[in-house]
Amino acid sequence: MLTLRGRTCVIAGGSGQVGHGAVKELVRSGMNVVMLTHMTADAEALAKELAGEKGRCTYIAGRKETEVFADIYTEYGSVDVLIINTGEFLKKRNLEEYPKEEFDRSMNRQWHILEMINAALPYLRRSSAGRIILTTSASACMGFNHESLMDAMSRGAERSLVLYLAKELAGERITVNAIEKSGMLNDHEPKEDGYDAESIIPYIPLGRNGESSEFAAAAAYLASEEAGFVTGQILHVSGGLAS
Repeated sequence: MLTLRGRTCVIAGGSGQVGHGAVKELVRSGMNVVMLTHMTADAEALAKELAGEKGRCTYIAGRKETEVFADIYTEYGSVDVLIINTGEFLKKRNLEEYPKEEFDRSMNRQWHILEMINAALPYLRRSSAGRIILTTSASACMGFNHESLMDAMSRGAERSLVLYLAKELAGERITVNAIEKSGMLNDHEPKEDGYDAESIIPYIPLGRNGESSEFAAAAAYLASEEAGFVTGQILHVSGGLAS
């Protein structure tokens, strides 16, 4: 049994696609989960679905994400876990067709991640088991060229951030890890070019897409008190696609 009950998790990117699985697992295990989201309708529906579970599920929308941690700490008494599962689907293009604006938007996401971590750190430092969990993809570690080059570069930077911060924060008993998720069911919405999660099944050794519950299991372990000796790790949840 993982020790999650009574802990507080703040998650960006929890109300849609794969992230909602983690929210459900954590709340049902007794964690208080606060979703930072712009998908208000989805977040509200998820919070209603989880009403009455062991933990509380709420959401914050319409506020700058770096300015919410003090209020969350006041409301719940702790901020123990920060999960950042944000990102967007970027279309694969020919090398010469990638626009600079797409590169700028993709790489600026890393600065936003660092801003959010810095905002959460004063409260994570007060936790007896602080956890930071980021998400990357197969394209970041294996040059999976069936996904966007921009996403590969951005997620690669995120891997480096995990490795750096794991050592930087180890002395403060804050672990930093990432879940490398690819091929997850509903991870990509079908686009006009026909690309969706099912289109990469032929490249997945297990021969199927992953489910949100499988991402949730990985997130629950890394968020738990029992994972205190695990830091600087990239946990592959991709059916063998990334290894």
